[in-house]
Amino acid sequence: MVKSFNLKALRLAVRVGNIVAPGLAAKATFKLFCTPPRPRRLSQKEAAMTQRAEQRLASARAMDLPYRKGPYFDDVGRDQTRDAPRDETLRYYVFEPEMVTADTQTVVLLHGWTGKSAFMLGFVGPLLAKNFRVLAVDLPAHGASSARQLHLPKAANALSELHQQTGPWHSIIAHSFGGAVACVLVSGFIPSFAKVPLKRLVLIATPHSMQWIFHGFGRAVGLNQRSQALFDGLVRPLAGRPLDEFESKDMLRAADVPTLIMHAPDDKEVPYSGAELMADGQRCVTLLPMPGLGHRRILYAAKTIRAATAFVCGADLEYSP
Repeated sequence: MVKSFNLKALRLAVRVGNIVAPGLAAKATFKLFCTPPRPRRLSQKEAAMTQRAEQRLASARAMDLPYRKGPYFDDVGRDQTRDAPRDETLRYYVFEPEMVTADTQTVVLLHGWTGKSAFMLGFVGPLLAKNFRVLAVDLPAHGASSARQLHLPKAANALSELHQQTGPWHSIIAHSFGGAVACVLVSGFIPSFAKVPLKRLVLIATPHSMQWIFHGFGRAVGLNQRSQALFDGLVRPLAGRPLDEFESKDMLRAADVPTLIMHAPDDKEVPYSGAELMADGQRCVTLLPMPGLGHRRILYAAKTIRAATAFVCGADLEYSP
């Protein structure tokens, strides 16, 4: 998101762009939208936990996967093609259980916006104990992965290539924006990429709608109605679908994968009502409320990790209001 001390100047520039060049205002806003800000300052407790997690990364095998940028622009007006050089890399960390057997399967961990793989490592120990191999991924433009920008098609492009190299995957456990990425992968909603088959999916504090995110950002920077429509319209050339089709509920229905959604009713960044919409009427989806855990604390809570591990292992968890 945009830092508060820059927001006033940004809104002024957008207001001018709305009038004299709405198309340029939309493209510039899209570029800003896709550029992760510097990671926020962590609390003392979060910093200590992250430091311990990064130390644990030393026990993993760090891998870099070169991938094509795909048919997506990284700079406004500069298009990339399928034949573009493999000049970006995806960093992922491989954790192996003590005894790798023919039954060992792979679980993938995906962090959220401005996050990194170290934030997801609380899940590693319990999964290894259940004989799973774990891949903890730094999404493009995050952690040790390269790139300057990230959007759903770019993430799907990189992770589809990772799946080709490391699949099949048993499960994905994903937080926030990583959950949106997971929904795209398992649903095949972007026509350029094949559906990634899974046995289980765990979504933690995941947004229910990309349109909701786009419109919230547009309001924050001051796009008018015309510029907002142009901003929204930039999605179709990248993703092969219009923005309003990227609804997590529809993607989960298309995926038809047993899914556990964990979300805190007190989440101030991604509303809990969205989790209810995602789960409503879905045959394969279970909603597990996690009161008092907010948007980020939920990742580190012991009950979150226990529930995710149990679900990945095949347990059926029941909704409890």
